Amino acid sequence: MKTAYLSLGSNLDDRQGNLRRARALGLGLALQDRMLMRAAGSVNGWGSRAVEQAPPLRRMLELGFPIGAGTDATVVSSINPWTSLWWLVSGSTFGGPRRAAEHRLSREQALDLYTRGSAWFSGEETVRGQLAAGQLADLAILSEDYFAVAEDAIPALRSELTIVGGRVVHAGAPFEGVEE
Repeated sequence: MKTAYLSLGSNLDDRQGNLRRARALGLGLALQDRMLMRAAGSVNGWGSRAVEQAPPLRRMLELGFPIGAGTDATVVSSINPWTSLWWLVSGSTFGGPRRAAEHRLSREQALDLYTRGSAWFSGEETVRGQLAAGQLADLAILSEDYFAVAEDAIPALRSELTIVGGRVVHAGAPFEGVEE
């Protein structure tokens, strides 16, 4: 596995070249939700069109990159993965331009980047990241159905029950009394 920091920059032509070179090197992309918070501040330096194309998710997927998504929590963003998933799906940002429609993901694609995609970076894609026989099965029961709630309700999702390594590590009110 090869990883490196890749700044795509504000020039759209440079971005395409950088992506092609990174793909030729066999790199994976660890995608953070920085533009969720930084889109508004990037308009002056990059221009609205470049910010709306950041990151160029559709192009990254078309090129076949292994992509793992995360929150970059404690550096730029909230640790809440649902806010980041909302950003991937809706393209919405806090006060900045919305990412172009062609670079927004389906809920399934976004969740896949968080689970299976991120497992690639730790070399664990054969043991975690999917609901499949032989894979680790940590799970969370959510307050609502991620696939059914309104798009703008995604950031408000919460775990009501979380099981890690076969142990209950969080039990909300609906699961009161379940052994933690």
